[in-house]
Amino acid sequence: SPLNLWEEAKSAIILGLNYGPRDNPLKKINKKNLGNISVYAQGKDYHKIIKGRLKLFSSKLISKLPKAKKTKIKVFVDTAPLMEKPLAEKSGLGWQGKHTNLVSKKYGSWLFLSEIFLPIDIPCDNKEHNHCGICDDCIKVCPTNAILKENVIDARKCISYLTIEHKGPFPISLRKKIG
Repeated sequence: SPLNLWEEAKSAIILGLNYGPRDNPLKKINKKNLGNISVYAQGKDYHKIIKGRLKLFSSKLISKLPKAKKTKIKVFVDTAPLMEKPLAEKSGLGWQGKHTNLVSKKYGSWLFLSEIFLPIDIPCDNKEHNHCGICDDCIKVCPTNAILKENVIDARKCISYLTIEHKGPFPISLRKKIG
């Protein structure tokens, strides 16, 4: 609950920053002489980039708040125990796909999420609905078979987890699948 992070929170603004690559990363899957790493790990640290943009946006937002509320605002960039995807879905940014990532009609699943908590009530946007239907392409295309079934992932096989969070060498059984 956002209230566990800040008792004064009454509203949240959920933002998505597109990090989609120029080239389709699936082209590299069959090139086993190349190592695949998570697309989001191939650029600059997104925490720093988004935090800077959030500060700029928040300063403009704060200037529009009533004087009594101006200094009370909290921002998060994947830095707190917060269920971001359900909040993003409620805000209308997208829906949680079968691969468990947020999916936007415009950007696919290439979004970094961040949040601004406010101590004032603001109206909600319309919730986005799941548009996956019978499509299960994300499950089929996963090179390490980390997506076991709809909404179930084995993080120990996930390239994003292995290239960012995992400490130590990749399991031998996954090395050929990753490249």
